[in-house]
Amino acid sequence: MHVKGPADAMALDLVDKLRTARGPWLACSPSCLAIVDTGSTIANPANAMTPQVVWEAREPRTPKISLRTRTLNWPDGSSFTFRLHVRPEEQHLRKSLDHPDPIRWNGRPEPRGDA
Repeated sequence: MHVKGPADAMALDLVDKLRTARGPWLACSPSCLAIVDTGSTIANPANAMTPQVVWEAREPRTPKISLRTRTLNWPDGSSFTFRLHVRPEEQHLRKSLDHPDPIRWNGRPEPRGDA
């Protein structure tokens, strides 16, 4: 994670909420961004925690997102850059992005090679 901005940066609220998240996911919609914590990614699904929204921003306070650079940018000039956890996430994002940032995805999982 990388944060830029003034001492009272708007991005710091997100960073503070991420400190306790064990399995954070970025959820996006046209009018809202949220961080959802699903807990440990190695837990047995039967013992997994219920997903919790740990941070959210709604229009008009939603930061601008660039999936290509994995950066959230706030109106005060602060920014938060995040990394993806594993290479397959990066490959899927790269394959699904058009320039400059629109995502091509129909909402259905890709077919598996073994199906």
